[in-house]
Amino acid sequence: DQLGYVGARGISRTAKKAPLLISSSFITSRRAKVLLCNLKVLLCNLEVMPLRQLYPEAGDTSVEEKVDIIAVHGLNPRNKKDEAHAWDTWRSAGGRLWLRDDLPKMLSDARIFLYRYKATAVYGSDQGTFLDKADELLEAIRAERDDIQTRPIIFLGHSMGGLLIKQALINAHNNPKYRKIKDATSGIGFFATPHRGVDSSLMSLGEVVAKIADRAGFRQGDNILEVLKQGSMFADVLRENWRHQILQYDIISFWGGSDKIVLKENARLGMPGDRENVVRLDAGHGGVCRFGSEITDEDNLKLVLRNVKDLYVNAIQIGPKTGLKSPVSKQPLHLLPFLENRKFTGRESALEDIRQLFFVEGRTRIALDGLGGIGKTQVALQFAYWVKKNKPEYSIFWVPALSRASFDQVYAEIFNKLQVRETESDHDVGDSIMIVDNADDKSLIYGSPGRPGLIEYLPVREDGLILLTTRTREISTSFAGPDVVELECMNAADSKDILEKSLIKKRILQDKGLVAELLEELTYLPLAIVQAAAYFNKNRQLSLKRYLNLLKSAYKSELSVMSTEFFDPARYSGTPSAIFSTWRISFDQILETDPRAADLLMFMAWVEPRAIPRSMLPGFDEGKEFEDAIGTLCGYSFVLQREDDQLLDMHRLVHLATQSWIKQQGRTERTTDKAVIHMSSLLAEPRPSQPASWRLFLPHGLRLLGQCQTCPLIQHVYLRLEVSKLLQHEWRFKETLQYCLEAADCAKEHVVEDCQLRLKMERMLVTAHLCNGRINEAMDILEHVISLQKRTLAEDNHGQLISEGQLAFDCLKVGRFSKTNDIIEYVASIRKQTLGEDDYDRQRLAKLVAVAYMEGDHIKKGIDILEHVVSI
Repeated sequence: DQLGYVGARGISRTAKKAPLLISSSFITSRRAKVLLCNLKVLLCNLEVMPLRQLYPEAGDTSVEEKVDIIAVHGLNPRNKKDEAHAWDTWRSAGGRLWLRDDLPKMLSDARIFLYRYKATAVYGSDQGTFLDKADELLEAIRAERDDIQTRPIIFLGHSMGGLLIKQALINAHNNPKYRKIKDATSGIGFFATPHRGVDSSLMSLGEVVAKIADRAGFRQGDNILEVLKQGSMFADVLRENWRHQILQYDIISFWGGSDKIVLKENARLGMPGDRENVVRLDAGHGGVCRFGSEITDEDNLKLVLRNVKDLYVNAIQIGPKTGLKSPVSKQPLHLLPFLENRKFTGRESALEDIRQLFFVEGRTRIALDGLGGIGKTQVALQFAYWVKKNKPEYSIFWVPALSRASFDQVYAEIFNKLQVRETESDHDVGDSIMIVDNADDKSLIYGSPGRPGLIEYLPVREDGLILLTTRTREISTSFAGPDVVELECMNAADSKDILEKSLIKKRILQDKGLVAELLEELTYLPLAIVQAAAYFNKNRQLSLKRYLNLLKSAYKSELSVMSTEFFDPARYSGTPSAIFSTWRISFDQILETDPRAADLLMFMAWVEPRAIPRSMLPGFDEGKEFEDAIGTLCGYSFVLQREDDQLLDMHRLVHLATQSWIKQQGRTERTTDKAVIHMSSLLAEPRPSQPASWRLFLPHGLRLLGQCQTCPLIQHVYLRLEVSKLLQHEWRFKETLQYCLEAADCAKEHVVEDCQLRLKMERMLVTAHLCNGRINEAMDILEHVISLQKRTLAEDNHGQLISEGQLAFDCLKVGRFSKTNDIIEYVASIRKQTLGEDDYDRQRLAKLVAVAYMEGDHIKKGIDILEHVVSI
């Protein structure tokens, strides 16, 4: 009886308490002793078998085994035997093995196994050994599942054991002998498994797992540490095919709050929320999967059991998978968020480009980019309905990339509709087109350190086409390469057609001139036109002329009709419909991801939106950084580069929206002051002999000054003076005087009477008064300037000489000949002593003296001077 007890229960007991205590004193007969020896051989063999069944006990037929749960340990400490580590990974110091003692109480109809393997051999060699050991895991599982190979499997892996599980599933996918194991796998629980490095530039996966080896007692010089650092053995688990394969599994990623080795960023796969649940446990690296009797351990165990049960329930509900076959009909599916837009018009060129690239040239990825509000979503929607009508064999899946949550939700809906659990079954769906709309957030699309981007979950198939819409050129080109269709503003005829189709009250279209003016003000942007029509429909008493006045007055107002939200059934719920609100999202993204580009954008908001010289912009001489910033703004289509490569244009509404955004952020004074400082410094630089280049700066200086109601900085005075000079060169004398007088008013707040700036300003005033025929005012100011200069400047000072030469010239104009002669003689003597022959001021002074001589009947003296100047 005693022997029978051992025989019946000993196999399972060996896992609980080893070695099994069998005393030969119980055996009296020789035959029984032989039997005992055979039993010991059997038990010895069982000790080296890698897969141990913990529950139910062998021979127990009362359990209806519905799911297999297999636990795989990681790297064992350097001086610890494999057998002991296999148990102690999951067993507390007090002997509590939760896989056997706790889990069956919750999952009574599951088979629970513990896998033991020689970890140092797995992780201390090359990738070939790693692949072979993954096959050994599969073979051990296959041997235990001869009865029902379709029974669902749940894997539990601690630390690097999770990497072995991942490699095993990759091997199973590629090997028909083991493919049923992969097909049966429903869920995986990862316990502190390092799936990635923290960041490619900070710590690779190889370095993370090397830290695990270091913790296990391996040191420099140990082969395993050197091999792990290279990380090459994990090439398969990091490849694209694995990232797609994991979408078929339910994942629980446990990480330890006290784990200093595998951090949260390492331990999470970053899958959609319905596929991966990331759970924090109050434990270190080794404590995430073994639990004692402490309160903290009990709390951790409760979280683990609850989540493993979720994996179990889901496995039962789904049932066994049958390879790659989908149980649904292969009729194409059309998952579209909006009805067909009956008001759609134009865009035939863009639609034809998309059709040509997909169905003639055989491209599988196309990007549609353009300014926010330009109609990308509507073009994509029109294309989708064209495919539905003309390519009925294609399934169409529409995935909004507004946020990770929206992406996850639609992806889950697609999986549910298809009733499949794995992306490898994509080819069973048949030909398909996926439209990824609003892919504007770079960090969301391409990921960030520790968080993968949505692009990793897009299918890669020859019969699967993807059309992606985005505002940013960087995303479009990185996604589709050269296969980018750029959407530009509509023409006037199509814009008018949209307006007419969107309006209730058609009679406002009777004034064709005002309609053309309105469309031009709206820069032919579809969203702006639809928004304007919605405003008319809401305010039916409003005339077209009154709306235009409201639109134009927006530059002076905090509010704009372009900020008014409206209902649009062809836009996503919860997203802004107003064109300004739409752009503000992009402005915020630029501010966060490219502050240099944001600075340029805020500078451009205060100058003219058209013909902006690149050389006028802050940081023009910074090379690559400047070009990258301009590239960002052009990438969002906020700024357009002219063909001459020297001038930029900004959409009028974008210009207005940027100002509105700046005001909303409370940055108006700060950004205008920065612009004034930059422009005053730029215009004060010596100008080239050809005025064409700096002449382009004038309208921008005027626009900037028009934005400044006060003069908080001394640079406001400088800028007004420099603008005055430009206006004088353009013979715009009234405006010259206006800005000189404004400069004088500003100067009163900043400078004392004998300041150099004030003298410069008053000399400009003299010129401005003279140009406007106000001789007496000019003479009064000039005499005041000269008297001040004599007290503060040396007699050979350039400015002093010019002022006195100007005074002589002005005296002649008003008939003060006697005073003129004295000044001329004085200036002529000083200039020869102090100024070089090619000095610009000397030449200018010489001209004044020459004219003064000739006006005073000293014609020969004047001619001699002029001939000398000409010769130079």
